[in-house]
This record gives sequence, structure tokens and C-alpha cells, in this order.
Amino acid sequence: MLMVAKKLISLFLLVSFINVSWADSSKYLSDLLRDLSPQRAQELEAVQKNFLRYMLYATGKDDDQKYEIFKRARTYAKWELEKIIYNTRLENSALGPSAETRNVINPPRWTLAEEIRYIENSIPSDYRFDEESVRVLNTLFDNLDERLLNQQFFQINFGGNNLLPDGDIDAQRLLRELVLSQDDRERALLTVNVFEQYFEKNIQRIRSLGNELSGAQRIRFGGPDLERFITQFLNHYYQNLDSDVIRNMLSDFVELGRTPTDSEVMSIVFKNSGPGIGKLFQQLAREPGMDRGLSELLEVLESDNKAVPAHLMREVLEAKNLSYSLSHIEDRPLGTGTMAQVNAAVLELPTGEHEKVAVRFLKPGVREFAEYDIKVLRSFLNLPEISSSYEASFISNLRRIVDSLENFLYSELDIEETVQKQKLAREFYRQTRTVKVEGRTFKVDIDVPRVYQAGGQTEAVHIQEFIEPGVKFSDLNSKLEQKAVARAIVYTWFDEALMGTGFIHADLHQGNFTILPTEKEGHFRVVLFDLGMSEFIDDKLKRAFLLIGSGSNYDSPKLIARGFSVLNDEFDEAALFKRVKSEFAINRHSTENWILWGMRHGLIHSEKLGTLARGASLIRQLPYLISETEMEKTLTLVERMVAKRLIGNTVTRSNMSVLTPRDLLHIGGAFSKKSCTTLVNKIFESSP
Repeated sequence: MLMVAKKLISLFLLVSFINVSWADSSKYLSDLLRDLSPQRAQELEAVQKNFLRYMLYATGKDDDQKYEIFKRARTYAKWELEKIIYNTRLENSALGPSAETRNVINPPRWTLAEEIRYIENSIPSDYRFDEESVRVLNTLFDNLDERLLNQQFFQINFGGNNLLPDGDIDAQRLLRELVLSQDDRERALLTVNVFEQYFEKNIQRIRSLGNELSGAQRIRFGGPDLERFITQFLNHYYQNLDSDVIRNMLSDFVELGRTPTDSEVMSIVFKNSGPGIGKLFQQLAREPGMDRGLSELLEVLESDNKAVPAHLMREVLEAKNLSYSLSHIEDRPLGTGTMAQVNAAVLELPTGEHEKVAVRFLKPGVREFAEYDIKVLRSFLNLPEISSSYEASFISNLRRIVDSLENFLYSELDIEETVQKQKLAREFYRQTRTVKVEGRTFKVDIDVPRVYQAGGQTEAVHIQEFIEPGVKFSDLNSKLEQKAVARAIVYTWFDEALMGTGFIHADLHQGNFTILPTEKEGHFRVVLFDLGMSEFIDDKLKRAFLLIGSGSNYDSPKLIARGFSVLNDEFDEAALFKRVKSEFAINRHSTENWILWGMRHGLIHSEKLGTLARGASLIRQLPYLISETEMEKTLTLVERMVAKRLIGNTVTRSNMSVLTPRDLLHIGGAFSKKSCTTLVNKIFESSP
């Protein structure tokens, strides 16, 4: 594939020597490019990549469109190759000392169509691959013979590795066919069609991504049913995906410049897919009871996403007609997610003062892509061959996950709702926690960025306080500091969720907060971000969670049944007890898995309780990143805090606990052999 591009570009190079004879131009070109400097070799490789992008852009078009795109590609190549020849002469001191290097075009990665638009906007509107250039090129073809086809200039070292495997493309054969062609249009279509055949093979491989990953044993999580389901769904999704999106993926493979690893294939494919795909796998990975084999895929999905290029970002913000005045918007994003991006900027306040802020905006096209993803997911679950191939409970659980996914996606798309959630989080989470770890005292300030709103007006972007880049949890200086920060976050989360307002940040993994050390030793500021998955749970849900958690970890089917009955007055607690006891004899589930079991069997219809369970499972990952022992220590302290709150509130009757006196009596009976300090011990332990 690259060899074809190299040899075609060699011909375009020759066109730059219109007034030089064939023999002289061939020799001059060989001498000029045989010993390229690293800088010029990189420029030539960039031209090759962009020429391949043009050929990729032409695939699937009709013949008239293909011919026009090929002519534009040829114009681009001549424009860039003239720069490289100029830069090479400059290196060789053939030009004056005041001459400056001319930069070749390097479009930022986004969509293939946007990359081509960027290239063409960079070429002067009056520049053309003119009739004389076409005449010279066709003269070259007309005069090529077997001897000249193998001349040295076709083997010039352009530098770099193969961009894509050559496959079945024979460069010399293509050139011979071009020689036999009759006119410019015929030669152009022949060239484009050769590239199209090659790219089509790669497009079909992506459309069978499920089979490709399964065959490479990259889908190995959650049991055979889920693995088979994921394989079938990926095939269905990519078989129906718009061809332009798949071309975006192939453009990124071209940019990579070599054969990708399996992880790079997954990264490129998923980062060019809709936001629903990434969020679906994130939901599955965090689903209570899910196999940990999803962690590798989750790591790919949670790494940096494809950033919106600076020029396009400015176009998006300018089109919003903001009531605020923003300036000095930085090109490099502070963070890029599956649906939105955050860039630093300067905000002019009503007072005339200026303040540095963070501007969060939705990525172009993300709303339509999210709607498409939900539509495909639902249509797939409704296929007769799918619904009849799995147990009803399996499909029912997946429908629940898709419902949750849809709510999350539309919540993320609602800027106003996100702003309101962040304002609530700032009100509820801002506090200072004092924690002791191995004899040392630490202070941790939990914080949430403030939000800017113009007189309550709903904005099309989310403008918030700028937070200086901090330290990742995993990059803290010592395990001691990690333990202190982990405990402070876990305390705050559980305290607010179960003993406070019921507000929960259900996506609080380590990528959604940053740590800012202060001037004082042992004092940290932890700033929480990405509140899109925040929820409120009411006292009934808190009570159910505590009862189910107590029963699952203290071997009490009666308490678990009581927790389920709290959620629906129509349930017969005695009948529930029999069902739970029967399951208990087979499986000793964790708290989260009992909740999942209840959802599967129709005992729980509240998605918020599932959100609480998933959020609790996620927040517990922080101590696990340090060690399992630290997890146990942290949770023991959390349990003591909860126990103290429960007992204190019940005795004083002020701010009454969500657990009734009868609940506490049942818990006390179940744990009569336990000490008071372990009253609700292990409620939040992870799955075995």
C-alpha cells in the first residue's frame, strides 16, 4: 500500500520539473532525494499519509466524485512536494540566508472529512495542478517503458515504515496499467479503485470486529453467555455503522504508520465509535458481580479520548452565542471524555475583571451519535434470534443496563442539568476531613469547582472554576498519603450517601478527581469532577441498602428479605424469606450481588439502588489500588462511623436514622455475638 503511494508521489515530484528533460529530471530527483535528512523524510511521510487519506476519502463515491477527489489529491501533493524540494535546497544552502523553511500541512486528527477540509483550507485557493502539469504527467506515462519502470527513482528511500501492509497491491503492475490507460480520467479512476479495493478489505474486518476480537481471545469476561452476546453485538453494531465513521478509524491507522497492536486496534476503533459503546462497557465492567477480565478494555476506554482540534473547538464555541465573553482559549484541552471536552480560557466578569476558567462543551456530533447508539442497542435486544437465544433474566438485566445508559447519556447531553448537579455537589461534598493513618494525622479538603452562570441564564457550555493540574492518586509520593486520601474520599462518599442527603457521585474513579498538595505537610486538597452520573437516593433506598448489606455479610436471609420488602409493600416478607434462603444455600452473595439478584428476579425496580451499588463498588477501588488490607482497614473505620451515627441518632431521636428501632433490633439479634463496634461490619466489602 505505501509502495503504491511512494511511486505515485515520485511521478508528482517529477511534474515539479516541467522545464527539465525526462532523463535530467529523473537523475536530478534521484540525487536530490537519495540522502534525505530526517526532517525532510518526515515531511515526505506526512505527504504520503495525507495522499492515502485522499484515496480513503474517495472510497464509496461515484466515478465523477472519485475523479474530482483524485485531482484534489494531486494538487495537494504537488503543493507539498514543491515545499519539500524548496526545504531540501535550503538545507543544501542553495537559497539565500534569509529564506525560511516551509511547513508541510499536518491536519489534526478528528474525522476524515474534517482532516481533508483542513488540508484544502491550507492550500491557496488559486493554486492548481494546472493543464501543463497534467500534460507533463501524461507525457511521463506515455513514455514509460519496462526499462524506465524500474529506474532508480522508483526505489528512492522516502523514510519511515510501511503505513499499512501492502497486501495484494503490486505497485509495478499498477504503473504498467496506468501506462496502458488512454487518458487522465481513466488513470485517475484506476488508481482510486486500486486503493478502494485494499481499504474495503480493512473496512470489512472492522465490520466483523466481534469475530476479530473473539478469534484473538480478546473477549473473555463475564462468562460464556456475555462473551457470546458481546461478540454478536459488536458485529451487529459495526455492520450497521456509517461507512464514514469506519473511514475515520482507517485514517487513524494510517497516521499510526505501522501495524497496530491489539490494544491499539481496540483503542482506535472504540475512540472513533459512539459514546454509547464506551459507556456500555464501562457500565458492564462496574456491574456488581462482573468478571474482572473487563479491566483491560475499561483501561482503554478510560484513557484520553480523541480531542477536538483547536480550530474546530473555536468554531464550536463561536457558534454558541455565549452571554459570557471568553478569550485566550488554550489549544490543548485540559481533559477529553467520550462526550465532552474541557479547555482553559479567560472569562470577563461583569465587574470588568478577568479570571481564568475551564470551559466544558459537547463534542461536535455527539448528540446524534448517542441517539444512534441507543437505537442500535435497543434494536439488537429486540432481534428474535437474540431474545430467543438467552434466558429472559439475562435479556432483562441487559435492558435495565441500556435504560440506565440512556438516562446517563441524555443527562450528559443536558448542560443545564450537569451544572445544577455540580452546584449541589459543591454544597454537599465541600468539607475538611481529618484522618489518622499509622499514627500520622492528615487533613484533606474535599472540593468541587464553582460554576459560573450569567444571571441564571442557561448556557450552551459549562463554565467552571479553573483548577491547576494536580497529582493523580496513583502518583502520590507515598502509600501513607494514598491511604489518607482514599479514606477521606470513602468517608465523605458513604457519609453523604447513607447518612446525609443521599447525594451520590456514581462515577468517582481516580480519573474524576485530582489531588493538590498544599504548602502544609500532610494537608491536601482533593477536587472532584464529572458529576454527570450523580443521583439522589431517598431514605427508603438507604434503608434497603443497609438491611441487605447487613444480611449479606452477617449470614441473615431474614434481613436481606426485609431489605427487599422495604422497596415494595406488596411483597410478602415470609415468601421473600423463603426465596432468599433458597438462594442463600447456593450462593453467598456480596451486597451488590444481592441487589443485582433482586433486579434480575423482579424484586427491585429502582435503578437508583443499582446506581448506589455500582457507585459503592467503584468508590471502593481506591483502597484496593493500595492493598486489600488497607481496604479492610478503611471500611472498618467507615463501618464504625456509620454505627456511631445510627446509634446516636436513634437514642437522641434527633435527625432520626433511616433504620427503624425494629430494624436495629433485627440487626442486633443477627449479630448478638458481635461487638458493638462491628454492628454493621463488612456491609461494604467487595465481592470475593
